[in-house]
Amino acid sequence: MNTFTTELRLDLDRELRKIERTGENIIQIASMSFRTTETALKKLKDYILRHEFKSVEEEINFFKDVKPHFLQDLMYYMRVFFLESQKPLGSRDRLLEYYNTSLNNIGLFIERNQQFHTYYKTANTSFDTLYFTRDENNKSYGTEYALDIDPRFSTLHSFKLAKIQAYERLNRYILGCIDEMNPNFVKDGLHKSHLNWTDSKVALIELAYALHARGAIDSGKAGISQLIRTLEKTFNVELNNFYRMYLDMSLRKKNKTPFLDSLKEYLDRYIVEGDR
Repeated sequence: MNTFTTELRLDLDRELRKIERTGENIIQIASMSFRTTETALKKLKDYILRHEFKSVEEEINFFKDVKPHFLQDLMYYMRVFFLESQKPLGSRDRLLEYYNTSLNNIGLFIERNQQFHTYYKTANTSFDTLYFTRDENNKSYGTEYALDIDPRFSTLHSFKLAKIQAYERLNRYILGCIDEMNPNFVKDGLHKSHLNWTDSKVALIELAYALHARGAIDSGKAGISQLIRTLEKTFNVELNNFYRMYLDMSLRKKNKTPFLDSLKEYLDRYIVEGDR
């Protein structure tokens, strides 16, 4: 199962990145991204309905980590689409009120689900069997998506987790929109850095996967594609074939992480020389 879901996720990430690069505006990007994610989620459902989980642990992993990763994308792009397509024309104050209303709605949802939100944020696992396995007491209800009605492919808390994650992303997006309304805000500054990556691309891939494996960013919740996109923007570099470079890195026979090893070596030397 891991091979299929990993490849499906990588394919989806590649498609979403392509849409981001080629989309004419945010409404088009959100619409296309929603449809693309919906297609991937259908493939995921078809696969799961044909395969049995080998253990309770595998089922928990799917409904806690794998499926929410797809579903939160679907929720996020749908909400960005409606946020942007229904955005009012008029004064700055009217637009600010519109954004603040959306932020308040997000806050109300988090408050209503505070206990589970805390469970998720503290990486608690005590109730994983209850929350992320399918049984008669854990069926989805009030779901917003036809794909998530089937009790063979859903649990209530898997849905809630995806919605929390989508709302966290939407919250950051709206705050960015509000920042852009500031007359002193330089738009390019949000997207373009003046820093340039001057080492090899594969070295940056090493660093990205190390941060991802360590769970150093966003308590380990950030996906590798999200990290890659952030590093690309931060250091003005394109890493279009990052997964292929990662595979090449994993096939190295001698030293799989020469850049990371050199970082430690240079830092040790820097510290020693600084103490003199």
